[in-house]
Amino acid sequence: MTSVSSNPLSTLDAIDVPTGGLALLAFVMALYALAAREQKTPYIINSVYSTAFVVLLAISFSIIGKVLNSSYPLPARISKILALVVFAFGIVNVLFRVWHIRNRKLNFRDDRLFSSLKMVRSVKHFWRRIRPRTYEHNTIGLGEPLLKSIMNRSVWSETQIRSAVDRKKNNDGIELSLSAGCQVSTFAKADELIAELAQCFLEHECWVQYASCARHPIEFILHLKKVWLANHEDQDWKKVSSRIIVADVYTPHFGFTDSIHDEVTATLTNLGVECITAKASYAGLHSAAARAFNIIRARAKKQGESKVRLPTLVIYDGPHALVELESLEQYRIFIRHLIPSERLWGGMFTVVVESAISHADIALLRSYADLFADLSEDDKERQVSHKDMEPPGNNRVP
Repeated sequence: MTSVSSNPLSTLDAIDVPTGGLALLAFVMALYALAAREQKTPYIINSVYSTAFVVLLAISFSIIGKVLNSSYPLPARISKILALVVFAFGIVNVLFRVWHIRNRKLNFRDDRLFSSLKMVRSVKHFWRRIRPRTYEHNTIGLGEPLLKSIMNRSVWSETQIRSAVDRKKNNDGIELSLSAGCQVSTFAKADELIAELAQCFLEHECWVQYASCARHPIEFILHLKKVWLANHEDQDWKKVSSRIIVADVYTPHFGFTDSIHDEVTATLTNLGVECITAKASYAGLHSAAARAFNIIRARAKKQGESKVRLPTLVIYDGPHALVELESLEQYRIFIRHLIPSERLWGGMFTVVVESAISHADIALLRSYADLFADLSEDDKERQVSHKDMEPPGNNRVP
C-alpha cells in the first residue's frame, strides 16, 4: 500500500516541467510570429525574453531536483517545488501579457485592462446616457479672447485661423476642437512655436498638456520657463506651472539605463510640473495622454472648475520618432485616431510637431490637421537666399 507521505512527491514527479516549459515557450514564440509579423512591436519581443528566462529557470530547478532525488530527497523535493512555482508563475505571466497585448491591439491602450472590456464599456456608456453631462463632456470651447491671442502670436495668420474656426461652427451644440500640424528643421524652432502657444493658454488660466517623444521634456519646460519669466516678471512661475502636465515618452524608448533621465524628471517636479512616464509603445503614448487628461480633471475639481472644462493646449512633440522602435503602421494608426478623436472632445487645440519625417507621413498629418505650417521650408529658403548673397568666388579653394 502506498503511504500518504509519498503522494505529494509522486505528484511532483508526474508533472514534467521541462516539457511544459518548452511548450509554453513555443506558444509565446508562435504568438510573437502571429502578432508581430507585419510590424515591429518591442513589447512582444520583451515578453519572449522574460518568458524564456522564467522557463529556463523552472527547467533548471526541475533538473536539479532529478539529479538530487536519489541522494538528497529533501533538497530534491524543495527544488521540484520551486520548479513548479516558477513554472506556474510563467503561465500566469504569459496570460497577463497576452491580455495586455490584446488590449494594446484592440483598444490602443496600455492600461485599463478591466475597464476596456466590452461589457464594462457598455455599462459605463449606459450610465453616461442617464446622468447629467460631466466635466469631460462639458466644454466652453476656445473662446474669442484666447483665439485672438493665438492669432497674434502663432505662425498661422488670422485668416487661416478664422477659416478653420468657421468650418467648425454648427447649430447642433457640438463644440469641435482645433488641430494643427507643423514640420520643423530643429527642436529650437519647435520650442519657439509651442512656447508662444503655451503662453497664450497660460495667460488665460487654461491648461497645457505636453508629450515629448524625441527628447526629454525638460528641454521644452526650461525654455518655456525662461520666456515666461522674461515676459511676465510679475507672475509666479509655481502658480503657472501647476497648469502644465508633461508626459515623458522619450525615456522609456530611448533613455535606456542612463540615470540622468531620472534625475531631470525629478527636476521637473521641483519646477512645479507633474511628469508622467509613459510605457514604451504608441499605445503607451495614448495612455499617458489619457492619464494627463485625468490629472487635469482632478486639479480642476480641486480648484472649483469641475463643472465646465476649460480649454487645453495638447502638444505632441515628435511622435514619429517612435517609429524607430515600432512601425510606420502604428504611427499612422496613432494619427488617424488622435486628431479626429480630440477634435470631437471640443475645447482643445491639438498641435503635432514633427522634424525628421517622410513626405507620405507628413502628408497624412497635413490631411487631418485644420492648420499646417512647414517651417523647415523657411529654413531652406533662408539658406538659399544667404548663398545667393555671397560674393562670387567666396567658396573657391585658394
